[in-house]
Amino acid sequence: MSSAELARELDMNHAAVSFHVRKLADAGYLELAETRSVRGGRERRYRQRAAGGREWQQEDPRLTVRAVSEDVVRRASESTSEAWRLFGDAELWVDASVWEDVVARIVSAISDLHAAAQPTQTPETLHVSATAMLFTLDGAS
Repeated sequence: MSSAELARELDMNHAAVSFHVRKLADAGYLELAETRSVRGGRERRYRQRAAGGREWQQEDPRLTVRAVSEDVVRRASESTSEAWRLFGDAELWVDASVWEDVVARIVSAISDLHAAAQPTQTPETLHVSATAMLFTLDGAS
């Protein structure tokens, strides 16, 4: 979305949204998806960076987990139980090769979703949520 589209979607002031979008892009959380001409000007459209990037490791991972978890709670509250497609959870021990293969497949799936993303409320699209957090654990459980 562009800052203007996002401001309309959130019913917020365009200048404030534009400021925060620039800050998020500068910090590496958003990437430029496209630039297009609109009414004689240039509109920049951004998207969240796809999965697998290491830029998230610059933050305290607990802050990232907390923020994502709170957003998952918000998204889940906007959905009915019939709409849920998958829930999975695992804490276990596996061979390193199995772990690397699973991580690669999930990164690929999330990247595919990002690549297929359409503008908000495009006809005949689904508004979906997909969250994945994979990490190795320290210590023996």
